Amino acid sequence: MASSGTFVFNPRLADHIDEAFERCGIDPADLKARHIRSALRSANLVFTDWQNFGYKQHTLVKLTQVLTSVGQQSFVLPAGGIDIFHATLKRSGRESEMYPIARSDYNALHDKALTGRPDRYFVDRGSFTGAVGSTVFLWQAAENTTDTIEMWYIRIQEDGGDMSNTLDITPNYQEAFACGLAYHLSRKYAPERQKVRKQDYLGENYDEYRNSIPGGAMGRAIAEDRDTGDAVLRVRYDRYRGRR
Repeated sequence: MASSGTFVFNPRLADHIDEAFERCGIDPADLKARHIRSALRSANLVFTDWQNFGYKQHTLVKLTQVLTSVGQQSFVLPAGGIDIFHATLKRSGRESEMYPIARSDYNALHDKALTGRPDRYFVDRGSFTGAVGSTVFLWQAAENTTDTIEMWYIRIQEDGGDMSNTLDITPNYQEAFACGLAYHLSRKYAPERQKVRKQDYLGENYDEYRNSIPGGAMGRAIAEDRDTGDAVLRVRYDRYRGRR
């Protein structure tokens, strides 16, 4: 028997909504307009919550940021850009690593307008709105207009949008989204299935109040969604926990 030979499975948002309601024991034929509006809202809430599980490989975007003026101290990430995963300063064809610092460290700098080779940055995630990305503050300020910052920045998930849309996720997250949407809908329409749906999504032992590691479909997706190069131990400054 021949196999399909194709790799195109990519359900529309409408298909995911049908699947989620079926997992809640509700026939999609019985759905009304208010159920659809509720499911669309829950789908976007699932995506919003995913940001709290850390970055995903498909939310990393490569960007070359041109420093446009001498003394430039900041720039804004593109729409949806919330943080920087890694950045280097490129000068004369050579790149040097840049390091993230915390808000308090940036605030403590004695002269934020001092020009030189930028080697540190602070990402003000409090300025993020979605339509406008986070503001990135540099130190030192740019000393020429020939340097560029080469970076991978982290963006949030795209909205679910129209029912006919496919989703802004890779194949390994399809089941995680299906389980997540079913769990959110079970809380509203099938509370008797809520426990089972949560176990499918996050695992039996997950406790959001203790910041535990998710299991279930989400845990499997996160475990698979990783860099596959050799492990390298490096000292890097973390904005929340200091050097690690």
